[in-house]
Amino acid sequence: MATLCLGVAIGAGNLIAAAHHGEATRWTTQLTVAPHVAPEAGLPEENPRVRPDGVIVTGFVERVGDPVPIAGPGGQSYAAEQLTIDAVKSLIRSQLSGIETPPTLVVACPAYWSDAARDQFASAASAARLPQPFRIETDLSMAFARLRQLPDAPRAGLMALADLGATGTTVAIGDAATGQIVSDRIRLDEANGTDLDHAVLQHILGQVADPADLTASDPNLLAALEKMRIAARAAKERLSADPVTSVAVDLPTYRGDIRVTRAELDDLAHEQIAGIVVGLRELIDRGGADDRDVAAVALCGGGAAMPIVTQRLSAEFHTAVLVDAEPYATAARGAAGVASTLTPHRTRTVVPPLADTPPQFAAVIPDPRSGSPSQTPPAGVPPAGAAATSRWQVPAKKVGSDDDRPAGTSEHGADAVTFGPRAEPQADQPPSRVRLFALLAAGAVALLVAAGGVAYALTGDNRTEAPAPGTSVTQFSTTESTPTVEETTQDTPTQQEVPDQGGNTPEETAPTEPSVTEPSVTPSGTPEPSPPPVDGGGPVVTPPPAS
Repeated sequence: MATLCLGVAIGAGNLIAAAHHGEATRWTTQLTVAPHVAPEAGLPEENPRVRPDGVIVTGFVERVGDPVPIAGPGGQSYAAEQLTIDAVKSLIRSQLSGIETPPTLVVACPAYWSDAARDQFASAASAARLPQPFRIETDLSMAFARLRQLPDAPRAGLMALADLGATGTTVAIGDAATGQIVSDRIRLDEANGTDLDHAVLQHILGQVADPADLTASDPNLLAALEKMRIAARAAKERLSADPVTSVAVDLPTYRGDIRVTRAELDDLAHEQIAGIVVGLRELIDRGGADDRDVAAVALCGGGAAMPIVTQRLSAEFHTAVLVDAEPYATAARGAAGVASTLTPHRTRTVVPPLADTPPQFAAVIPDPRSGSPSQTPPAGVPPAGAAATSRWQVPAKKVGSDDDRPAGTSEHGADAVTFGPRAEPQADQPPSRVRLFALLAAGAVALLVAAGGVAYALTGDNRTEAPAPGTSVTQFSTTESTPTVEETTQDTPTQQEVPDQGGNTPEETAPTEPSVTEPSVTPSGTPEPSPPPVDGGGPVVTPPPAS
C-alpha cells in the first residue's frame, strides 16, 4: 500500500491540507472544543465532525509563542501551540479516510513566527506524537519550492517572493538556482486580507445604510453583520475570476442584492499593493541589486489570486509573475512535495540469471554489489552548485565529485570479461603425425583381426556435420554439448582424453581442429564406422595388411 505524503499549511485565516498529487482541503482557522470528543477545526459546513455545542476558539495561530494562555468563556485556559496542534490533527484525520498506514507529514508554519514560537510548536508536536517521519518548515520556503517546479519558472537569478495572507504579507528574496531564501523576511501588517474584506464590507454598507444607524448594540444586527462579513469575503474571491458579482444584504433597514465590480475591488486594494512593492524594493536595495536582477516575482496566499496584484507587480518590476493555480494551497502543496522525498524508497532486488540461460557477452553488466553510477539531474533542473546571477551573497554549496572511485576501476564498478585469442582453422592443412599414428594403430588392430580368419573392410558411408569450434565429439556421446560459462571464458580449451577399448589414451589433437576419435573394435567383433575427415573428403578405407 502506498504511503500518503501530506502537507499541512498553518495560516491565521485558513488551514490547508494537500496530498501529493491530490486535492487540497481548506478550512477556516477555527477550533471547536467539546467535551468527550477530540477538538475539530473548521466551520460546521466545512467539517461535519464539528459539534454545535462546543466552545469556539479563534486567533490561536498568532498567539503561538505567547506565554499567556488563551482564556475560554467557561474559565478554561488553552495554550496556543496546543490548540494549533489539535487543528493539525483534525486536518490529518480528514485526509486519512479509508487509509490505515500513517502518512508522511510536513507542516508549513508561518514564516513570521519567532524562533521561540517555532521551538514551542516543535516541542508540542513531539509530545503529541504526530505521524513519523515528520518535519516542520516555513510556509514561505515551501511555497518557493512549489513555485520553482512550475514550467515557466526561471533557473537562475533572483525571485521576489510575496505571501499575501489574512493578517499580513511576508516578502523575501530567493535564489532561483539554489532554491534558498537569501534575504531577510519582512512582515507587512498593513497589506492583509482581513482589512480588504472589511473594506469590501464598508463599501457595500455605504450603499444601503448610514453608518450611524449601524452602531446600535442589537444582537440581531451583530449577527447580520457577521454574515455580511463572510459574504463580502466570498465576493472578493469570486471577483478574482468574474468581473462582477452580487452580495445579498439582510439588514433591519435594507434587504436586497448589491452589485460589486472588479474595478471597485481594485481601487480598494490599491494602497495594499503599493505597500508590497515598497517592501520588495527595500529588500532588493539591501542586497545591492536592482530590478534587472529580478528574474521573476512569485506570489502565494489567498490574495495572490487577484488579477490586479499580478498586473501591478509585473508592471513595477518589468518581469513575469508566477502564480499557482490555487494560490491559497501553494505552501501546502510544496510541503506535500517535500514529504514525498521523505518516504523511504524500496530497493529493487536484482535476480541473477538461471543456470541454463545462455550467457550474454554483448555488454559488460555491472556488479549489483558495487556502487551505482552517478545519476544525471532531470532535464530542466539546474545543478546543485549553480551560482546566482546577482550580487547577493548566496551561501556556497559544497558539491562532491561524481566520480570518487580509484583509478583503474571500471566505470560501473565491475571488471570486464576478457577472452583469449581464438585460432582460426587453416585450409588444406596436411595430416599431422598424430593422425598418422592413429591410422597405423588402426591397421595393427585390423592385422590382428585378419590373423583370426576374419577380414575387415572399413568404409564410411554416412557423413557427419563438422562440430562447432569449442565442442568435442566422442564415441560415447553423439550429441553436441552446450558450452558452459566456465568452459567458454578459459583462455585455452581443455581437450578431453577418451580411452579406447584397450585402455590406451590417444594423444591430444591439434588445438586448431576439432578432435575426432578413430573407430575401435567393439566386443561383438563388428567395427564401428569412422567419421569422415574435417576437410569433407570421401570415406576412409584401411587396406588389409600384406600377407
